[in-house]
Amino acid sequence: MNAARKRIESEVDVANAEATDAKIDGLNVRVDDVKEDVRGLRGDVKSLGDKLDRYYGEMHAGFAALRESIVGVQASVAGLQASVAELRATVRTAFRAVGAIAALATIFFGAGKALHWF
Repeated sequence: MNAARKRIESEVDVANAEATDAKIDGLNVRVDDVKEDVRGLRGDVKSLGDKLDRYYGEMHAGFAALRESIVGVQASVAGLQASVAELRATVRTAFRAVGAIAALATIFFGAGKALHWF
């Protein structure tokens, strides 16, 4: 680059060469600023990526807990359904027993009236 500057300085006025050097220096400063901004943006992207990973982990843990809760609720519902079926069978048996007792009572009272027991 120094050889190019010497060649340019020999071909162009010194004032123009100094202005060109100042422009080059200004551009180098801007490039350095851009590089620093890019480094900062990369850090921000990495930070956001880490946050996303953490949130995804929490979300998946929450879904796992929700699945476990659903399985627990399903087990409770299955137990409730078994209890309802058992209660239904008990009530059905009780109604049949009451019906049988009523039928026997009807027969007994009918026979008693017919035979003048009452």
